[in-house]
Amino acid sequence: MKSDPTLAHLFGKGELIRVPGKDIAGTETYVGQKFPTYFRIHNVPKEGLTKRCPINRQCRIEFETDAANGYFDRIDDPGHIESHGLPQKLSQSLWNGRAIIKFGLPSGANVGDEFRVEVLVYDVSRVEPFKSEFRIHIDPEAPEIILPPGPPAGGAMFAALPNIREIYHDRWASEDFNETSALKITPGGDDGESLDIAINMDNIYLKNEIAKRKNVDAKLLNYWFEWGLVLLALGMINAEKKRQNDNPKNAEDDREGVYERIGRASEGVAITLIPVISHMSKKQSLGNE
Repeated sequence: MKSDPTLAHLFGKGELIRVPGKDIAGTETYVGQKFPTYFRIHNVPKEGLTKRCPINRQCRIEFETDAANGYFDRIDDPGHIESHGLPQKLSQSLWNGRAIIKFGLPSGANVGDEFRVEVLVYDVSRVEPFKSEFRIHIDPEAPEIILPPGPPAGGAMFAALPNIREIYHDRWASEDFNETSALKITPGGDDGESLDIAINMDNIYLKNEIAKRKNVDAKLLNYWFEWGLVLLALGMINAEKKRQNDNPKNAEDDREGVYERIGRASEGVAITLIPVISHMSKKQSLGNE
């Protein structure tokens, strides 16, 4: 980010970018366990956790674990997570020992209702799953969050990197992916302003490029594909926000529609992304000779 003024402007000037987990500065690289030794609710009270959730919001539960970052998404012996109870599990993310699971309240729920939820986490190494229990208590509606128009102070369009999830073939159904899908963007966080970006790492065009480019490390091609898509998507979101700010009378709250359009456009980007990056890197190498 420091080496490129465009990216520095996109994410903010002079500020460290925060990702889920510990601060970037002065931290050691996180190395998790292939098979975790614990998976539990973070800072659970002695009497058990009762999470109060406004009836018009999602419920967010934080867990702590020593699992490796790819625990749920890897192809080789992945972990599995399931929940029992009326609140529906909407999404999950795991990064540097911190897992976030989001739940949606059941239809027909009323203020004052309380639901018991059980979360089970298991893998091939375990005879018994990790088990966590908590309750969700429904509070009255929370006031609507009204954000000021225009970009945040300092010229930044994004205060933090989004949550990036690598999705493989075995999880296509959960994301409504197919072989040509590239990415899916959904709002996340309690404020709905942070982003969750799922990347299809079994995209057919990526697989074809890996098969064709035997002289290039597959990990590098995966890296180009994943972060190329992420940065291009953020650029498109940036442009859409600017368009809406420039035309406030015509702009509508079409955020989810914008994300869907970017997701569809990314299918075309996925076809040419690696060839373009490869070609440009060759040009740069020739220019440095």
